[in-house]
Amino acid sequence: MGQTVGDVKINQGVQFVTAQPGQSVNAGDRILVMEGGATSITYSDGCKMNISGGSLVTVPATSTCKGAELHRQQIAPSDSGPVGTEVGDYDTVNTVGWIWLSTAAACFIFCEPENDDNTVSP
Repeated sequence: MGQTVGDVKINQGVQFVTAQPGQSVNAGDRILVMEGGATSITYSDGCKMNISGGSLVTVPATSTCKGAELHRQQIAPSDSGPVGTEVGDYDTVNTVGWIWLSTAAACFIFCEPENDDNTVSP
């Protein structure tokens, strides 16, 4: 792991602990960089992967320069939605929820049978 700025944690299978500059990183390790932080990892082939603040990265087995896919999740500030959602996911779920709720309410109001005055006197 390269130089770390801010709060950078690494999980190598057990729990997240504070990452140290120069620490060895393996495929499958997860690196958590809090807002305002940054770090990088350099593969044996010289490929350097920068990790910006506000993200959780799973380290691929081969370098991104050799075509490995990087698994990065944005971590959200406390008032922006669930941690680990992809950017925009929370807004989409929220919008779909409101559409469903509005549709259900409209159906409750307008989908009642026309002949609902069939009351029986005691």
